[in-house]
Amino acid sequence: MENNLVYVPAQRPEYISDILSSLKRYDTSIIRDLQRYLAQQFDESFQDLNSNLALLKLYEISGSDRQDDEDDEDDDDDEEEENESYSIKALIKGLVNFSHNDFELYLNLLPSYVIINDQAPFIDSFNQQTQKLVSVYKLLTLGKFGKFWNEFENDAELAKILKTHANPESLKLEFQKSIGTLIGISNKSIKRDFLQRVLNFKDAAALEAYVSANFSWKLEGDKYVVGNEDDNSFVSISTENVKLEQLTRLIKRTIEA
Repeated sequence: MENNLVYVPAQRPEYISDILSSLKRYDTSIIRDLQRYLAQQFDESFQDLNSNLALLKLYEISGSDRQDDEDDEDDDDDEEEENESYSIKALIKGLVNFSHNDFELYLNLLPSYVIINDQAPFIDSFNQQTQKLVSVYKLLTLGKFGKFWNEFENDAELAKILKTHANPESLKLEFQKSIGTLIGISNKSIKRDFLQRVLNFKDAAALEAYVSANFSWKLEGDKYVVGNEDDNSFVSISTENVKLEQLTRLIKRTIEA
């Protein structure tokens, strides 16, 4: 089975490839380079898991270095705040790829105090933002897309996080693409009203325009017929390490919801 860690996005610059393929990936001096690249991923709507994991790992390393040096506490606070901001950005990228295990890989590289039971008291803003994204991730992985879209549009806390760290409108398109692709690979046909609901379109005309622009599905009566091209296109981008039966159960729960 393919591994997302070896997938190289077409948008990855050569200097990033050089970093990731050498010991430079453990050099904290390149943190800024990886941060700028993560910002580029938001601008161009793609994700580079390997690079983002390297960035989060460097935050671990730099955090240990700061503990050994108690000077310049103000600068350390600013740096920590910036690191937390980019950590949230990485988690958001993982959310978009919810059918992969990217979000969990990112989460496991965060400081241990962040990964607590969701019933425990929040420690700080970083912790609170992380826990909110974890709750959203659970909705997505359970196939509760209606509840997800309700939170996406109406939850003030989530809206603040997304507006601070990303472009909500661009994210909406990315989530629609991820959900649509996931639904498409497990069905030969999809009812139009169901698809309209899980992709969060207010009317059928908007849905039809979106499907025409993003998929090769054909509308026949009240159903979209999924072509083989979509299965093939998904295989080409599906480099996550997720078992097929897990994915099938997810789609089954979605359709039965």
